[in-house]
Amino acid sequence: MRELLADETSRFPEDDARLLELRRQIGELEVSVGAVDKARATLTDLRDDLARLYGSDHGATVHVSELLASLSP
Repeated sequence: MRELLADETSRFPEDDARLLELRRQIGELEVSVGAVDKARATLTDLRDDLARLYGSDHGATVHVSELLASLSP
């Protein structure tokens, strides 16, 4: 998935909705395979970008924030 993200990043602007969605999917996959630290980093960066682009109350930002909260020990 990271290779796909790198390929897509070369094709689309960094803030493209397709890339943001792909990053969310990568974070969720990382969670599902138990790579919690990687998922936390992926999702934190994504949440920050979503908040910058759409605001902290946007549905996508809220969803990623909730995913992050579920990772807290």
